[in-house]
Amino acid sequence: KKVPQYLALLSESKESLPYDYDQVRVFTWNVRRHRYETAYRERHLEGVLPATVGREDFAKEGNLPVFILRIKDDNGTVVERKYKLNTPIVRRLLAPGEQKEVLTRKRHR
Repeated sequence: KKVPQYLALLSESKESLPYDYDQVRVFTWNVRRHRYETAYRERHLEGVLPATVGREDFAKEGNLPVFILRIKDDNGTVVERKYKLNTPIVRRLLAPGEQKEVLTRKRHR
């Protein structure tokens, strides 16, 4: 039986923010525990709608769900980030020439 997986884009209820969402969560079904669990969480973003959901073929792994988020970088430029969902693991797909960014804590108001 196929169980839906959910991509949630969240923000605090503040008006006139320069972004549409500031956190992302992916929920997947845990067969053993019979409940949804958080498979991925990212916070302190400045995300812009729309987010795109689809499927893509990954030769060895097969046809997997993917989603694309549009995030504002430090300069205010909107960049796309692509992720694949190989249940229950979510991984970011780096574009050719893109390097993995070093995580830094950004204070969020």
